[in-house]
Amino acid sequence: MNRKTLPLLLSIIFAIAAQAQTSTDGWSKFTSDAGKFSALFPGQPEEGAPAEKGIVLHTFRVVARPRVYMVLYSDYPDADLTLDTKTRLRAERDGFIKGAAEGKLVAEREFKFKRGSTELPALEFASEGDGINYKSIVIIDGRRVYFVCAGGLKGSDSTSQIERFLGSFELK
Repeated sequence: MNRKTLPLLLSIIFAIAAQAQTSTDGWSKFTSDAGKFSALFPGQPEEGAPAEKGIVLHTFRVVARPRVYMVLYSDYPDADLTLDTKTRLRAERDGFIKGAAEGKLVAEREFKFKRGSTELPALEFASEGDGINYKSIVIIDGRRVYFVCAGGLKGSDSTSQIERFLGSFELK
């Protein structure tokens, strides 16, 4: 291979790699090295790190009306790790539903979320509140809790976009 074709070949390889990470409909893969996760978002997520009761809540959110897509994670102190896994999963679920105006649980299922060959305890649930239907996944990874959620206004057909987002979430 001569030196003149190498830059062209590298350009083609980078273009193909970029195309694999970005689709033509505005969705692209977002990776958080600090959060050790990746997910497809329909735009660049807005990041935040508010603290609540001494715990930093790392947030990644895209609002694409009539839908919202979020990934949150927090590292909890040792005192919070004394609760059993089911209680921790349900506490995260209940905290979210309580935060949604007039929120109510519609359905739920416990399962194991795979990160490579490791299986982590997880809870998937559907809820509704204040004119929005939500679908969420809570994953416990030691002291870290991941909360992956998408919601759409009631009456909007959001199922395929929500499933696409939730299904794309991966832990590194």
